[in-house]
Amino acid sequence: MFLNKESKLIYEQIPDMKAIYCVLTGLSYREIGVKFYGFHTNKFIYQVRKLMKMFHLANRRHLAYFAVKNNLIDPKVLVRYINA
Repeated sequence: MFLNKESKLIYEQIPDMKAIYCVLTGLSYREIGVKFYGFHTNKFIYQVRKLMKMFHLANRRHLAYFAVKNNLIDPKVLVRYINA
């Protein structure tokens, strides 16, 4: 999954990869909150904002690009989130 040490170090800094996979599904905050967090939309929004602040990213699209560019995601796991 990781191409280099830098990707692995970034992966180890992320507290909850579930948030990144949810962002990559393309659903809205509300849809993700209902589907994956049991109506706790604010919990998900907080996690995404925390990740964006940690990596100095502007929005969800940048977070998704950052995850793909740094090989932080596993395509097989992403398919499970999309089909859930």
